[in-house]
Amino acid sequence: MMEIKFTQTLQHVNDFAVHHWRKHTLRRFLGIFLIIFALLTVVGLMNNKEAISAASVLSYLIPMVLILVIWIGIMPMLIKMRFKRNKDQNVWTGERTISLEEDKILLQTPEVKSEYHWSMIKKVEITKLCYLLYISSIQAIIIPRDSFLTDTEREAFELILKEKGKF
Repeated sequence: MMEIKFTQTLQHVNDFAVHHWRKHTLRRFLGIFLIIFALLTVVGLMNNKEAISAASVLSYLIPMVLILVIWIGIMPMLIKMRFKRNKDQNVWTGERTISLEEDKILLQTPEVKSEYHWSMIKKVEITKLCYLLYISSIQAIIIPRDSFLTDTEREAFELILKEKGKF
C-alpha cells in the first residue's frame, strides 16, 4: 500500500519520550500530588478540630509546589540525556523503512525486521515532530512528520490510518 523511508534521529526519539512522559506520567504525578494535598488538609483539620490557617496550608503547599515545578523542569532534560548517553543508539536511531500493507506494518532497520498486525496498534498520537503508533502503553512506532515529501503523501498516510480505524 505505502512505503515510508526516513532517518530516525535522537530528536524524534526524545519527542516521543517527552510526549509520553507529559501525557501519562505527569498526569499520574499530578493526581498523587492532589491526593497528598487533600490528605494533609484532612489530617490538619482532624488535629486542630477547627479551620486550618492559610499559613499552615502554605507551609506544606509551597514545598510541594516547588518540588513539582523542579521535577517538571528537570525531567525532559533527563530524558534527553538518557538517549544521548545510550551506547546502543543504533537501536534508537538510523535508517528506517516502514511498509504499510493491507494486514500489517513492516518496520525494517539495518539490524532488525519487525512485523506488526494492524490489530496491535492501540492508538495513534501526533506530536510536533512525529506520528506515534502505539503498540503498547509505553512503546510506539515513531514516524517523523518530515518523512513525507508532500502533503499528498501525508494525507494518504492519514487516510490509511483512518481506514484501519486508528486515527
